[in-house]
Amino acid sequence: MTNTLTQRLNLIKPTPGTQDPVEVAELNTNADLIDEWLVPACKLRSIANQTYTTGVTANVLYDTIAFDTWNGQAEGAMADHLNERIIIRIAGLYLVTAAVVFAANATGSRVLNLLLNGGTQKRDAELGHAGANNVLACSTLIPLDPGDFINATASQASGGNLDILATGGSGDPDGVLLSAVWLGKKP
Repeated sequence: MTNTLTQRLNLIKPTPGTQDPVEVAELNTNADLIDEWLVPACKLRSIANQTYTTGVTANVLYDTIAFDTWNGQAEGAMADHLNERIIIRIAGLYLVTAAVVFAANATGSRVLNLLLNGGTQKRDAELGHAGANNVLACSTLIPLDPGDFINATASQASGGNLDILATGGSGDPDGVLLSAVWLGKKP
């Protein structure tokens, strides 16, 4: 962590008549791990449609880092753009989410897998819709350790190629996303 407890205490300016900053900092049991103004969080998204071949499970691709609060920290960035994943840098309880939007097609099924260290953690699946896009999303609260990583795969069985829509088909900029947000200490 680049900020030491002493450096953080120097940033806290007590309001007259309130607690001393040292007393406030001592209440923070994670003071040595997490800067209260810098919570580990990362969100990847895609700004381009992706074509998926029927019957083939493939990694969901992310071409944009929406944000990575850990970029520039000693532990390294959370966004692993080359491997289409988010790497956990600080142990804790995380909310992790993956989402995709398949273009409308009435044939077959659509599947989204949220993976932890390469193994399926959560799955969303549904049949295709005529005239409506398939929105698939997975979220879970999970304790994670440094070096753990999350990524997502998707597949479809329409009988032909089918696109995942970058904008969700309705102007939503998060048609394709992967995110992780630190919520607190591991339970």
